[in-house]
Amino acid sequence: MERAIYSGRVERLLAGLAERGLRGAVIVGSSNVLYFTGTDAASAVVVGEGGGCVLLASRLEYTRALDEARVGVVYAYSELEAPTASYEEVIRADFYGALKRVIEELGLKPGEVGVTVAQLSHQAYCRLRDVLGCEPADVSSLVSGMRAVKSREELSLIRRAIEVVEASMEKVLDALEKGVREYELAALAAGEIRARGAAPAFEPIVAFGEHAAHPHAKPGSRELREGDVVKVDLGARVCGYCSDITRTAALGEPPQRLRSALRAVVKAQEEAINALAESVAARDVDARAREVLRSEGLLEYFNHGLGHGIGLEVHEAPSLSPRSRDILRAGMVTTVEPGVYIRGLGGVRVEDDVLVTEDGARVLSKLEKLLF
Repeated sequence: MERAIYSGRVERLLAGLAERGLRGAVIVGSSNVLYFTGTDAASAVVVGEGGGCVLLASRLEYTRALDEARVGVVYAYSELEAPTASYEEVIRADFYGALKRVIEELGLKPGEVGVTVAQLSHQAYCRLRDVLGCEPADVSSLVSGMRAVKSREELSLIRRAIEVVEASMEKVLDALEKGVREYELAALAAGEIRARGAAPAFEPIVAFGEHAAHPHAKPGSRELREGDVVKVDLGARVCGYCSDITRTAALGEPPQRLRSALRAVVKAQEEAINALAESVAARDVDARAREVLRSEGLLEYFNHGLGHGIGLEVHEAPSLSPRSRDILRAGMVTTVEPGVYIRGLGGVRVEDDVLVTEDGARVLSKLEKLLF
């Protein structure tokens, strides 16, 4: 993406910080750093009032950060002497020592710096508190809120990631035959995704028969048998942006109970998608799907939230779940993935990627849903 996109994100971040009485921020978490700078090679990016933007990268990642960063200046940090031919800016300190120096260079004082606390371990939080000289102000929600609403450029990349998964999914479903193993189809899926210039956003989920009752089943040596359901959950990553799609198929005639469950799941998904719109509470969309499954006598077999946002991470804001406090906004992209999982028998799930618009929702993925 163009440099102006990243500089615009930094400007919006600084405006949000100012509204909170802050003059700067330490942004950590690889996807957060990537969002603001165009590279995930830096350990952190520090922004300050007036447009100061410094990326801190380890010796190992410094040259990659230097080549990929679309904004700011890049410093390497190292407690060892770095080869001067390769390193233009080196701070002889560990990460926290380098961070302290950059904060001082940007003229930021205790109480003026926000931090994406959600990405910190307890140990890292304590170290950062020592660097700042006070309890960090958490700006995680500010950053996640920015990331949740996608730009035109981001939507284009998500659509490309969806196209990759749809083509790869078709190849996997075409390969269903008696005796094939779960791990063989999972490997096929990963290879198809890579062959299209993308990377798997997560390890492909391929589950046969009773294994499909596990929402996040791990592909194993289970062979496909006549009458098995086949649950396939694939995601692709294109230029950092993810897709996430699930389909459930069958070899031959599956159990009638699962055939009925698939139709209930598709109905629940359709009702939930119809409820998606700007300003709607995310938990109300989840509730709509649950109402459908309750009416079909299947709610007890639905054991996860209805969906989650996708973007630079497979799971990000918003969350469609009973306890979610998120309010939907135009530009958000979320999965809608009701499922029914019956231990010992199998499970069905249908998952699509959906764009929230000002007047409703637009389903971005187009694969057939009723595969048996």
